[in-house]
Amino acid sequence: MGDNIDSSVQKEIYTQKITYGVSSTFVAFGGVTARAIQNDCQGNMTIEQETRIILDSLRDLLFERNLDFNDVVTMCVYIQDMSEFSRINNVYSSYFDVNPPSR
Repeated sequence: MGDNIDSSVQKEIYTQKITYGVSSTFVAFGGVTARAIQNDCQGNMTIEQETRIILDSLRDLLFERNLDFNDVVTMCVYIQDMSEFSRINNVYSSYFDVNPPSR
């Protein structure tokens, strides 16, 4: 994982590999939060910083499995304040070539 990830985060991020048939394999990640990764319980980051930290962490998790953002089918993004959606979406979209997956 990335250099900024605290070793205790390993316990919070879970990975599940799901295989259907012979060739269809899906990998699911969960529990990825910026505050856990940066050990910032005070919430001193902007929403853009939090989004980048999460996506960088996911990029590292994908890379460890020889995958990248082009392999992502969907993401669940939980937003506390919907007025921040456009700011999150601007960062989110920058990690994908064209037509980012649903979120």
